[in-house]
Amino acid sequence: MLEDYPVASPYEQERKLKQLDDVIVQPAWQQSFFAQGLSPVETRELDFYLRLSALEDIIKKLSQKSIGYVKIELLPNKKLKSPFDVVIEPDSDGFLARLVDLPLYGYGDDIKESIEMLKREIESLFEDLMESNDFTDDWLRIKEFLKKRICR
Repeated sequence: MLEDYPVASPYEQERKLKQLDDVIVQPAWQQSFFAQGLSPVETRELDFYLRLSALEDIIKKLSQKSIGYVKIELLPNKKLKSPFDVVIEPDSDGFLARLVDLPLYGYGDDIKESIEMLKREIESLFEDLMESNDFTDDWLRIKEFLKKRICR
């Protein structure tokens, strides 16, 4: 079976690669680098640098959209068995605190207020869910998740 797939000699491999290089159309910016007399290695280095710079710009933009990541370790009236992970993001006129694990949000004029509002939201949901078991499966999963994280 392997005999059906002969291995090309190094010379054959090199020849096929050169044929591919002739077929592949290079982007205009790479062609301009070659026109400036840059070697293929210098072109690759410059390409790497440009891509890295573009990634750095993207990271800066993303970091401006998200202020940070905090952990809620205490609720106003309940103790936690383990902390909640929260992402803080700027919003139009304030800040949004959102839980990573659940679709819960808190909004405030400043970061502290948004976190406090989220804490109240967590407690309120927990209390509402503890009143009954007459919920959909999704809400029952959220209830179980909260029961594992919050002391009664």
